[in-house]
Amino acid sequence: MSSKTRAQKLSQSFIDDAAIGIYVRATAAPISVMPTGNDAFDVATRIGGLPEGRIVMVAGAEASGKSTFALECAAEVQRRNGLVVYLDFECKLDLSYAKILGVDVEQMVIARPSYIEKGFEMLDVVLRKAREEDEERFPILIIWDSLHGAQAKRTFEGDYEAEGFSPESLAYAKCMRKFVSALERTNAVMLAISQVRSDIGAFITKDKIGVGRACRFYASLVAFLRAKEKIASSGGPIGERIEATITKNQVGDPWRLAKWPLYYGKGVDKAAATLSAAEAVGVAVAGKKGWLQVSVGGATLPVHGGAGFAKLAESDPALYAKIREEIRALIGKTLPAVVAPPDEATPDGKAAEAPVEVPR
Repeated sequence: MSSKTRAQKLSQSFIDDAAIGIYVRATAAPISVMPTGNDAFDVATRIGGLPEGRIVMVAGAEASGKSTFALECAAEVQRRNGLVVYLDFECKLDLSYAKILGVDVEQMVIARPSYIEKGFEMLDVVLRKAREEDEERFPILIIWDSLHGAQAKRTFEGDYEAEGFSPESLAYAKCMRKFVSALERTNAVMLAISQVRSDIGAFITKDKIGVGRACRFYASLVAFLRAKEKIASSGGPIGERIEATITKNQVGDPWRLAKWPLYYGKGVDKAAATLSAAEAVGVAVAGKKGWLQVSVGGATLPVHGGAGFAKLAESDPALYAKIREEIRALIGKTLPAVVAPPDEATPDGKAAEAPVEVPR
């Protein structure tokens, strides 16, 4: 008996014996991917988007585009006939802004659980019912907003003056240990939003993400977003230039960089993100005097700068879609920009003068 046949027979015996509670995948399957709609970010992940069946953490300081990124992902999932579940622990989801970004809020499950454990209980029920009642394969995105905004059951039932070890860290450690298997079974993605907190009690101030260590441990992909500079006009700032660093990647290469502009009240400039991705994979090559040579369908198309590319995307959607297909075909085959490793850069992107704990 070959080793392959032996493994298949043993796997089948475990699958048939449901009473022992062991789940075995009989055959190895490639990681399926949930595109975000942001081509620059998808290229930086090296797989083309968010890995399905996994936890993804998006971290950053305030006003760094975390919620906008999550809502843009939600809109893309809905365009693919998927299900979006939004857990609004912070109770500040702006539905009007979500509509501007293309989210159909009437087709999105929005919940505000009282505490962390209740949130995971709700998600268990949602995932089970979604897969049982609909045999058709469709993407499922869970947005947890946010890790720091959720309280543990012990905190919820206690008083304001209670002190002691953070019960939230313990709650996430217990719940995520169980929940990761539910994600894997249903191929759902949990997109967890994390704020940045400073450990001011330490000898040297450290910036940390996640609550405890479990959140970062169970995440397969961690992206750190920064607002690098303001986009100004004659009337004042109109947006931010966002820089995303993939600081942990268990499905591809870490420490890859993605950049895109974000405009207030409008969201991500998708054409600019696509151009950034095209340059990263070599579909667009910079020429003289601001001209770009864009490769599509075996031909080369001259485009004058970012403004010209944006005009092309708006005037010729079919050609723009072909360019995006060219980019996706090259994802994982070329390397986007690499940023400094953790011992050389801080979460703020500045050189570290002393040891600083950064997102891992």
